[in-house]
Amino acid sequence: MTADSDSTRWRFRPVALGAALLLAAATACSGSDEPPWGAGSPDGALLSALEKVPYADAPPEGLAWVDIERAEELLAADEQRFTFVQDFGTPLFNDLTVPEHRYGLDPAAAHTAVTVGFQDQWGFWAGDFDAAAVAEDLAADGFREEPSGEAPVWTGPEGQPVLQVTDEEITWGREGFDPAGSASGTPLAEAPGYQELSRCLGNEVYRVDVIQRDPDSAVLVWAVGLLAESPEDTSSVLCSISADQDAADRVADSLRTVLDEDDEAYADSEVERVDGDRPGVRVHIPDDATEHRPGRLLTHHMDLMLAMSDL
Repeated sequence: MTADSDSTRWRFRPVALGAALLLAAATACSGSDEPPWGAGSPDGALLSALEKVPYADAPPEGLAWVDIERAEELLAADEQRFTFVQDFGTPLFNDLTVPEHRYGLDPAAAHTAVTVGFQDQWGFWAGDFDAAAVAEDLAADGFREEPSGEAPVWTGPEGQPVLQVTDEEITWGREGFDPAGSASGTPLAEAPGYQELSRCLGNEVYRVDVIQRDPDSAVLVWAVGLLAESPEDTSSVLCSISADQDAADRVADSLRTVLDEDDEAYADSEVERVDGDRPGVRVHIPDDATEHRPGRLLTHHMDLMLAMSDL
């Protein structure tokens, strides 16, 4: 992502990820209270965001969560290396018809971005916004305002995007999106496997891509999280949650096979078991700073993702 001289205009480049994730959708722990990677807390940022994503009959097929503040820091340090998080997982801003000023939406005012689904996507930014100022920009850009519950709904000149703006949150969707409908249902944080998944990922991830699986598969839900001790010291973590121990064993065996087949791409990777009522597997994959860019498990080295889709 780059800014121009007045720091208010941004250029967004598309990230080819949706198709790959849509395809994916088709060593034991010690037993101590604190796993070696540092468990995600019950009130962690990821789980808090999942509380705001309701579902009715079944969880969405996938979700992307981004810590915008951390992503901004990494992009400022090395924009090219961290291009995978440049749009904060928000496909709305990959649209070439979006003007550079983005209808007054400023990433600097947001701390979290969530995108739900792969096809009929919607999402939200959480942060500290000036709703009145954004509304003025939307009106100037030809958006149509309609009263709706907590805040008006703004619809673009061609029927999309659809936005609802408050001082704390900006919710967005495509044509026909109903923000009120997205606010009803069971929180995703309460769906089977999601609390275990959050604990497995830990609190240090700055981006997480979640894949929901069929209830009959060996995997209930899995995710890839990105970690960065520094701009040069980065890694990925793959967490998988299963309904029972036998299923988790199959997942661990399959992932170990993939790792063993490519020592160069997955050097120094570690496979650990995650114990609990819904057991799981955690794989930590370091990056070689001279060879690997963050996000590679979903864009380049996709063998692990393909293995997960086969389970």
